[in-house]
Amino acid sequence: MECSICGKQIFDLSSAMSGREGSAPVHFDCALTQASEGERLEPNEKITYIGRGAFAVVEFRDRSMTSFIVKRRIQWEREGEKLDWRKTLQQRVGL
Repeated sequence: MECSICGKQIFDLSSAMSGREGSAPVHFDCALTQASEGERLEPNEKITYIGRGAFAVVEFRDRSMTSFIVKRRIQWEREGEKLDWRKTLQQRVGL
């Protein structure tokens, strides 16, 4: 399968996400880059994946980057959507 953002082949579907506007798979890094566009970050802020198809702008409270707060959530995938390519992947791994 090809990434609908960059057009390159996706070798590991288990780390892919669905596209923001559609169900076609995209590289995780392509999704992160696109989700980051237009976000203005303060020095202690970073965009990170928080699960369930969402990224977030987080602010770290210490230098060890172990304590943080979520400043804003960036929903990427539609929650609860069952995608055909994910169903196929789940069947292959026996889930």
